[in-house]
This record gives sequence, structure tokens and C-alpha cells, in this order.
Amino acid sequence: MTTHVLLIRTFDPPVTVDRVLNAAIEKSWCFQLHRVGWHGSFLSADGGRMCCWFEGPDRESTRLAMGHDRFDPANLWGCATVEAGLVPPFPAADTTSPRIFVEHEFADPMGPELLRTAEATASRLCGAFLSMHGRRMACVYEADDVEVVAAEQRAAGLPTTRTWAVQPVTPAMLRGKLG
Repeated sequence: MTTHVLLIRTFDPPVTVDRVLNAAIEKSWCFQLHRVGWHGSFLSADGGRMCCWFEGPDRESTRLAMGHDRFDPANLWGCATVEAGLVPPFPAADTTSPRIFVEHEFADPMGPELLRTAEATASRLCGAFLSMHGRRMACVYEADDVEVVAAEQRAAGLPTTRTWAVQPVTPAMLRGKLG
């Protein structure tokens, strides 16, 4: 059995797509050692925030695979996932498709029914991630207007912590760096 794990990080100074890809190359041996797969990352337009999506044996394996990277362990969380099937979280070839990333935090644990609520908020949902403890959720939408997505979240009654435009960074993009 594998676990989906999200890591949300902030950077000062900001990072670039090339820096993210170079880090993925440098860490590839460690990911293999700990049996962790990197599905991709969502990098904010300004490079100051990023969410990485991993799959591995457990949260601890992902933490170990990240090695000496400095990050708050509270921002590394195991989660259940919903890939809406309408559009994938990471476009197969076109990494310029606009994506909006929405973070939610809840005072009380929420159940899996919240993922269905997220699916119903917009027809452009790409994927949703609900933490194992039910206090955090992240959603990815195919959209280019942060304010429109934020308004849809409010209308659905979902408390939103942050909404930001992102660029997908995918393992497929490594082919250009390696070849």
C-alpha cells in the first residue's frame, strides 16, 4: 500500500522551475532508496510558494527522501486524493495550462465527504487532497483567475486559507534536462 503525501513550502529568495527540476535530479537516488515517487509540483507564479506531491510507503519515507532540505514537518502531510477525471492535475504535455491551487485548514476534522463538496464547487477541479487527520485540504483547479476560484470556494462554504496561481512542474519536464 502506498501513501500520498503533500509538502507545502515557502522560499525566500524565490525558486525557479529550473531549480525545482535540478533538485528533483539531485534527489532522485534518495527517492529511489526510500521508494518515494514524485508526481510533480505546483510552483507559485512568483516562485515563493510550492506544493510537491509524492507517493511512497508512508509520510516518514518521504521526509527521509527529502534529506537535508529545510522545511517545517507540519507542512508534510499524508492525504487521500481525488483526481476528478475532468482534467488531470498535471497536464500531460502542456505545462502552460493555467492552474489555481487552493489551501484549506479546518478547526475540526473533516471527513471524505468534503472531497465531494470540493468536486461540486467547480467543473474545473483537477484534483483534491484531504489530509489523513482531516484538518487540511488542497485543491487544484484548471483556471486562470484566482479571484473567481476564491469566490466559488466562498460560495460553497469552504473556508479558504490561501488561493494562488501555479505552474505545474512535472517529471516529464526532466526529459529536457537529462537528454
